[in-house]
Amino acid sequence: MKISRALKCISLFLPVFLAILSTSMARADDGPEIWKIYANARFQYQICYPSTLIRPQGEPDNGDGQVFIGDHGAELRVFGRNRIDRMTIADNAMLASGQLTQSGGKVTYQVIRGNRAVISGTDGKNAVFYSKIIRNNDHYVIFELTYPKEQRAVYDRIASHLSGCLKADPG
Repeated sequence: MKISRALKCISLFLPVFLAILSTSMARADDGPEIWKIYANARFQYQICYPSTLIRPQGEPDNGDGQVFIGDHGAELRVFGRNRIDRMTIADNAMLASGQLTQSGGKVTYQVIRGNRAVISGTDGKNAVFYSKIIRNNDHYVIFELTYPKEQRAVYDRIASHLSGCLKADPG
């Protein structure tokens, strides 16, 4: 009799407990990010970033950009590069592809149009990457986002948002 009552009690409260648990887990992955803006004075660009997921690590002495690190292995690098030796946007895309896939990875998407390039793929280990490059007069503005494959549900949409908010010469 007591076991029957205990089972009845568990069967009543278990669905409520599971609903609360799944709601809190969904917020951790799908919760509202607080977006902040990083602006770079040297190369005159800006990009938004989800401050609840990744944190800035400080600019290097040369002031070309910023690295942001997340708790789950995500990393955002944003930087400017002077345009030297007549490197084209396609040359920069090839350079980025080589650097991001150096461990046997694979580019799965690449588009080059006008003064912009977008590249995404895998690094050959356990990470996904997404990069955008913009040519702005005498320099390039670049961001590279890498994140573990298990975090795709979160960071695929973050990559899309970053791509839309990268502004060269936001003046």
